[in-house]
Amino acid sequence: MAADGYDPYATYEDRILMLSDYWTADIDTLYAGLVDAPVSKFVGAPQAFLTNGKTIATNCSAPDTRYASLDVQQGQTYRLRLVGATSLFAVHFRIPQHKLKLVELEGTYVVPTTLDYIEVLPGQRMSLLVTADQPVDNYWMQMTGKWRLNPPTNGFSVLHYTGAGDPPATPPALLPAINETVGWQEQFSPLDDQATTIPPASAPPVLVNGTQVVWGVNGTLRRWAINGIVYEDYHHSTLLEDVIASTVSSRPVGARPKAYFKTGQVVDIVLQNNVALSGVCEMHPWHLHGHSFWVVNSGAGNYDPSSVASDRTIAVKRDIVAVYPHHAAYNQPGGTPGTGCGWAKIRFVANNVGAWALHCHIASHFAMGMAAAFVVGEDSLHDPAFVEHLRCQSAGYRCQC
Repeated sequence: MAADGYDPYATYEDRILMLSDYWTADIDTLYAGLVDAPVSKFVGAPQAFLTNGKTIATNCSAPDTRYASLDVQQGQTYRLRLVGATSLFAVHFRIPQHKLKLVELEGTYVVPTTLDYIEVLPGQRMSLLVTADQPVDNYWMQMTGKWRLNPPTNGFSVLHYTGAGDPPATPPALLPAINETVGWQEQFSPLDDQATTIPPASAPPVLVNGTQVVWGVNGTLRRWAINGIVYEDYHHSTLLEDVIASTVSSRPVGARPKAYFKTGQVVDIVLQNNVALSGVCEMHPWHLHGHSFWVVNSGAGNYDPSSVASDRTIAVKRDIVAVYPHHAAYNQPGGTPGTGCGWAKIRFVANNVGAWALHCHIASHFAMGMAAAFVVGEDSLHDPAFVEHLRCQSAGYRCQC
């Protein structure tokens, strides 16, 4: 359902598919390797892909284990609510012999688009219509990792038609790989009744320039910096509390806002991707809190306003954007660290007063500092009546203005 409550697909029965990844090591150990160890230790590839929390490990010895199963009735059409709950990999998802019709992306209904597969980013949500129009049987759904090396190979689940027997204990071989496509996420259009023209920006874009940097006294650590500053967790007070109290200057530099926006301002942000210290340009799925945005432009190399094509005037409103590697990707490394390798420009109306995060939705990158904070409507946050109303709403009460 979209934010306004409109739902043209309410008559279809829902099925939920949550796609995630899994490490055998506990999260505290993985986090410590990223930020607390004497020498940075990246989390590495997960040991499994999970569908609705289930899979079968390659060395599983437990009896009667089963892959996750989705039950359908032949001839019926279902709305699959797909949740990208991975923390490292983007994935391709497909159901052999079945078409996927994308109808909603991150809360915005799109022109229905029929696909053989779908790219799902970490943090992304979408709705797909799938018709059970094949002979009664079991069909092996598959998720495969993309944009990184060494993905797990057990991303299977079962589309089970009522009346079919139990699926085989062992899945088939992986389907032939589908190549990654730069810009794949940008092919969709909003439904006509939602295709309002994107307003022009109120000011030049804010640059969010993400680079990987050497860190620590001995230079043995790695961090991600935004405009040369590594985001820092600050546990003494929230940013919103400090904005209200006018004590932001007491926070460490890495815990301060990158920018302040007036209420109603139309904001452009350029997300600049750069080759990491490894010589690889990664795909970064950026997520904005508190607002949805339009992806109005994207391109290769470094953002140069004098040489880019015109911004889009119609686009899908969303809250996750893939900043793709236009060169030096994982399968063609050898780039020069720190050089621009792709960018995306997002636009949003700053209409939600507060302090909001913008961060890479790869959990490891977020932990390593790939994040920034913005403040919207600072003047309102210094108005005691507005702040009291905000606190009343946050407590879950029905508040009067």
